[in-house]
Amino acid sequence: MDTIKNYELITILSPKADAGASEEVKKQLTGFGWEITGEENMGTKKLAYQIRKLEKGNYWVWNLATKKPIDHKALNLTLNRNNNIIRYLLIKK
Repeated sequence: MDTIKNYELITILSPKADAGASEEVKKQLTGFGWEITGEENMGTKKLAYQIRKLEKGNYWVWNLATKKPIDHKALNLTLNRNNNIIRYLLIKK
């Protein structure tokens, strides 16, 4: 029996990113076979310290559900290759 596992992915997108950056992240997440059960744009906030010479970031929270186990290696590779993502954090609910 496969149980559904819920996760929360918090991403900080570059404020220089275009409007389609969040859609690109959404497409990458659904490409892993995950269902997006919720998404929220938390807005642009000042970072505690500079990251990549940026002082602000656009915070997004994604609620995810999946029956498949997460391939952390593939997730890290995909999110690290996306130049619009400054930082991310995946939390199991």
